[in-house]
Amino acid sequence: MVDKDMKLEDLAKSVAYEISAELEQEREQQIYKSEQKVDDNAHNIAQIKQELNQIDGDNNTKEQIFLQNTKERILVLFEGLNENTKGDISLRLDLTIKFLEFLLASIENRLDELRK
Repeated sequence: MVDKDMKLEDLAKSVAYEISAELEQEREQQIYKSEQKVDDNAHNIAQIKQELNQIDGDNNTKEQIFLQNTKERILVLFEGLNENTKGDISLRLDLTIKFLEFLLASIENRLDELRK
């Protein structure tokens, strides 16, 4: 009987060891899968950040070009208004009004694009 109890005890220990080993292996697999998901998510986040930075850079470049062109147009307008000839004041005023209307429409379009 003692021999049989020892065998049962050994068998119970063996089964407990195997179950423990299987549980540990499953836990390690879950940890590995979780780490893979974290790595994948980190990679995706880095890629999205890079794309956003590129888009921001493109938008900044477009805005710089727009502002530079607007600045040049305003400078030309001021040069025309500062001419000493008094003959075409009404024509210059009309051109100035049309330019300012155009400029306001351009700015409104840029703002609409930025909102999108």
